[in-house]
Amino acid sequence: MRTLFLLSFLTLSTAAADFAADLKAALTFRATFDGTTDASVALGDKRLFVAPSYKEQAAARPGLSGGDVS
Repeated sequence: MRTLFLLSFLTLSTAAADFAADLKAALTFRATFDGTTDASVALGDKRLFVAPSYKEQAAARPGLSGGDVS
């Protein structure tokens, strides 16, 4: 019985690790916002940028700033 339990546990652990690796490879951006605005997974820049408006994207700055953001 213990052998069956151990084998099942190892199989599930391996499957979970494979799933996590597949998920990380498939993601282009993931931000959990756990104490920082930086993404935990990103293909490019991991920082969050804020711009005055959509039309003024060239003026974007890294970080979470502005009165309308919390």
